[in-house]
Amino acid sequence: MAPSLSFTIPEQPEPPAFLSHAPLSRMESSLAVSYIDELESQVTLVDEAIARLQIRREDLIQSIQNHKTLLSPIRRLPREILGEIFSLAVYSAFHSGGGFGFTFNFSPLITRKAPWLLTHVCQDWSAAVLANPALWSLIFVDLDDGDQRGIVRLTKLWLQRSGDVPLTIKVFGEDPRRSHPVLKALLLSRGRWQTAHFSVPTSQLSQIMASEERLSALTTSIITVEGRPLTEEFWDLLADDAPQLRTLQALSWEKRHLLRASFPLPWNQLTRLSTSFNSNTEALAMLQNLSDIVECTFAWPKSEILSNHSTIPLLHLRSLVLQVEGPNGYPDEMYQKHTSLLDFLETPSLRRLTTRGSADEEAVLGLITRSDCTSSLTRLYFHSSAVNQSEFVQLIQKLPRLASLHIEDLDGALFPKSGVPTFIGTLYDQWLKSRDVLPGASLPSCSVRIMDSQYSGDISRELAKMHEHGFFVEILPDSFIMDIIEDRFNY
Repeated sequence: MAPSLSFTIPEQPEPPAFLSHAPLSRMESSLAVSYIDELESQVTLVDEAIARLQIRREDLIQSIQNHKTLLSPIRRLPREILGEIFSLAVYSAFHSGGGFGFTFNFSPLITRKAPWLLTHVCQDWSAAVLANPALWSLIFVDLDDGDQRGIVRLTKLWLQRSGDVPLTIKVFGEDPRRSHPVLKALLLSRGRWQTAHFSVPTSQLSQIMASEERLSALTTSIITVEGRPLTEEFWDLLADDAPQLRTLQALSWEKRHLLRASFPLPWNQLTRLSTSFNSNTEALAMLQNLSDIVECTFAWPKSEILSNHSTIPLLHLRSLVLQVEGPNGYPDEMYQKHTSLLDFLETPSLRRLTTRGSADEEAVLGLITRSDCTSSLTRLYFHSSAVNQSEFVQLIQKLPRLASLHIEDLDGALFPKSGVPTFIGTLYDQWLKSRDVLPGASLPSCSVRIMDSQYSGDISRELAKMHEHGFFVEILPDSFIMDIIEDRFNY
């Protein structure tokens, strides 16, 4: 039986009759004071009753809220669905910070993010999170964090809760010390590393490779180094220690933020590779060793005239990114004939192609024709020192399934300075004709982004008509991408 709350408040006394007239005698004044005291005592009783009722009201409201949480729809979710939601929250928290060339101070906020935060919601959630080692398998640490003892303790607890599942680790820092307590804690689980993302000085990576335990589970490695380049010995050790490595992104940051990671590649099992070379000649030599490559991103600062070379078949390649780079993100040199890697490749499964200062329309069309990938190519990003309008229109006519097109004219001469560019209308007409090649097929819409710094016209009305047919055009005055190779792998 619920506890009762009772109290008694006396009825307000009737005022004496003599209070209706004045002046009062001495005795009547004394009786009036007594009457006022009685009223004030009753006011005190009423205040006390109101305070007790207010407390009781707050208790009832809190009880209502507590019981309403029992009826929350999330409490009726199966444990498996709740686990999937938790996994998405952990993945989002893991990838919400961090980047190449930057240092982030994660540890003060670590316990405010998943999975740590999920243990503070309720007892059931805490039990569910602690019972799922996979939720603790994504670990990020900052080697430069000031609270060394705290971050080491949290890292060890993280590793302990992850059980025996494969790990994805992300480590940032500029501390050049060879011996670091956080790194030592992580090295104890080196055999469980599945994905390792390091943005640290070269000395730290040397310490990692000095460990005796092999990287037997490593499939993805993302490396951004500060300081001196990695040696050939490092890559030999990585090849020996990581027999299952399939994805590699290797970059280094110099004073001008140029990417340099030229290295001999002693293994050919890679399916995803992103790095930079001294020249296109080195990049072409590397492609000969990548028979199983699926995604490839290469950059170089110097384009050399390529000698005659046999065609390299890349039968599984779906995404190819080639960039000539410069200190400000733009190519240092103009494209010239006989420097394009596309002239020597055969890519029958190609779906996405990006070139920045590394090919012209003829080279792209040659690759598409040679590889017979016109029906598979859905994304073309073309960044050129000077776009040839007529040749580009012919190229688009060959791509009936094109769904995403980016065009960047680096010298800003693609369009007239004002008025409706005829290139847009011609491109649209050719796109419509290309759809007729596949009658009855469910064809995608096309998203087109064009960069030309010289164009200042307003053709919004004309573009709106094209939008109605699924041809979405956006014209930008500034470059929408600086260094293509900086695009990060999803893992």
